[in-house]
Amino acid sequence: MRMFALPVEHCRNIFVGLTMACGMLLLLGGCAQDPSHPVPSTKTPTAAPVAPPTVNDTVVATSTPSRETSTPVVSAEPTTPTPGPVSPMPRPTVVWPTLSAAEPASAPPGAGVKLFGSGGYLFTPPGRYDESARTFEVSFDGEVTGAVECYANRCLGEITLPDDIEPGIHTVTVEGGSRISVDVSGEPPE
Repeated sequence: MRMFALPVEHCRNIFVGLTMACGMLLLLGGCAQDPSHPVPSTKTPTAAPVAPPTVNDTVVATSTPSRETSTPVVSAEPTTPTPGPVSPMPRPTVVWPTLSAAEPASAPPGAGVKLFGSGGYLFTPPGRYDESARTFEVSFDGEVTGAVECYANRCLGEITLPDDIEPGIHTVTVEGGSRISVDVSGEPPE
């Protein structure tokens, strides 16, 4: 294959916008470096496209791309890699308290009833537990009457049964849905 040496001027017009254009051509063997012509800048090209080189009005085939083809533009500016998509941090999930016992299980109206349970903490996947102190409302037959305090997977609270409550089985519910039954019996204390 016969190669033609192109003047640096043609190289400069063809490769405007490439960093070290003549240096790259030297690596490819297509351009003789001339110290009197500086390496073209990497700024946006402003020169008009140049026709391919000719010898005696015959187009010369070269191994360099013409301006009509897509030539990659190399920037001398450092680039910062764009980070990929950031996966969201998992949100903590409330592990609601679970009532396990009411003492006494049977009490007269107006008496105090202690509530025991577990849970009442935050869990963040894959395995982080936040068992700091939290308070959860307690309802007696659908009306908020107190709270349980939960700390380190243990819950404790106390409610006072209403004085005017009818005897029978009543429901105590903690925030989150756990329920336990309390038997109200006897007469209120005087």
